[in-house]
Amino acid sequence: MTRRLWILSILLLGTDWFVQAAPARGVPPVSARAAVLMEARTGQILWAKNPHLRLPPASTTKIMTALLALEELPLSQVVPTSERASATDGSSIWLEPGERRTVRELIYGAMLNSGNDACVALAEAVAGSEARFAMLMNARARELGADETSFVNANGLPVRGHLTSARDLALIAREALANPAFAAVSCTKVLNIPWPGKDWDRRLINHNKLLWRYDGADGVKTGYTRESGHCLVASASRGGRRLIAVVLNSRGMYDETREMLNYGFEAFKLVEVRRPGTAKVIGGRANLVPLAPVGILAWAVPKDQADQVRVVARVSEPVRAPVAEEQHLGWAMLQLEERPLCRVPLAAARTVETRNFFWSIASFVWRFFA
Repeated sequence: MTRRLWILSILLLGTDWFVQAAPARGVPPVSARAAVLMEARTGQILWAKNPHLRLPPASTTKIMTALLALEELPLSQVVPTSERASATDGSSIWLEPGERRTVRELIYGAMLNSGNDACVALAEAVAGSEARFAMLMNARARELGADETSFVNANGLPVRGHLTSARDLALIAREALANPAFAAVSCTKVLNIPWPGKDWDRRLINHNKLLWRYDGADGVKTGYTRESGHCLVASASRGGRRLIAVVLNSRGMYDETREMLNYGFEAFKLVEVRRPGTAKVIGGRANLVPLAPVGILAWAVPKDQADQVRVVARVSEPVRAPVAEEQHLGWAMLQLEERPLCRVPLAAARTVETRNFFWSIASFVWRFFA
């Protein structure tokens, strides 16, 4: 099983998701045809409008393009620009046929300057053609549970069937932001890269104005075509939390994402449990083994209910030594007023060896003379 599929199996099989009531304070009216506010730590949707409506995503497509390029290519690899890449319509970083740029430069060009030509160059470097790269994009989307997405190209230029949903874009952005290299690109405001034949460098300026206008903003990508309207996938981090806001076909994307992010930070608190207790061990050199959640035992709840969240841990059967570290022993669940919020498997946080005769004698002597 590949690393991606292993992680996906943990997320899908190891965690049960439940719906919670939203706090009384809501998000002001949103003009966007579709919108989602997600807690990045848990993947939990805090607020949504038409989250499953499939719409053209414009250049927010480039989130997946950059993620795949980062996963498949070394940043230092040099990529030649094809005639096709150079001739790509729309926004660009003005690549010339035969020009050679590193993967790092192309990713910054795609994310900051929204370079459609840079996206095609990356797609060809990964898969040999943009069409084959789009197939990889769709396969990666399925791994993330983004099953409402169908990518046809690497840059989001209008084409029949190139569609996604606000919910899917939030899932894709969440995975991308977990990649440190992507996160570094996403929050970069300005970068210069070489421009052969010119007396000056290319100056790449991030189109995401929220980076300048919102405290804690750290990504992700804007998009616009006549067909898609104004789109924005935004992220912001405060107090150890990161929120992801998506608006598609919005008449005020910055104001609306700002209101959504404010709502998430002000109305919710993230409750997380990293050590949900211990389990008794029979016949071991220790009588107890600490437990650790397999996955994320956390949930965002309305702030006035945060102190009412409690953890329920269950060990499936008596634990007998030896116990291996990461051995599955049961499950743990967060509850709010007897209502389940989330559940994950529990594993041993360390090894407990079997107690033998000589160890028992030594232990008795130590306790007797201590």
